[in-house]
Amino acid sequence: MSEPISSSPNSPTPDSERKHPIDAVHFVHHAIKHAIRDAAAQHSGKVSGEGLCRILLELAVDEFGGEGANVLKQWNIQTSDDVGLIVVRMQAAEIDEANRVDQDSNFGGWFDLDQPAEQWNLKW
Repeated sequence: MSEPISSSPNSPTPDSERKHPIDAVHFVHHAIKHAIRDAAAQHSGKVSGEGLCRILLELAVDEFGGEGANVLKQWNIQTSDDVGLIVVRMQAAEIDEANRVDQDSNFGGWFDLDQPAEQWNLKW
């Protein structure tokens, strides 16, 4: 079986080799905690990929202002696929809050920080 290919078009690195600094993991964890308390971020009692991505981007702006996108990029969070990859790894590590994210949720295509926000599939 071949190595999984990164779903991030800007990175030729396979997902299994993509690295995210601990700050990225902590920030996604922080976003999950917020999403758990936000009914709009949930679907059938679980946090959806779309909801988590929306919350994560809102938190990035709240906490880092105009530098939010740059901070996320420094942490290798370029696209919504990166968020999904971090969540999958957190679930594999049995982090309780990560298990509140719908395991069948699709993270692909919600946002790409190299594209204008108007082109994202994320709805505000």
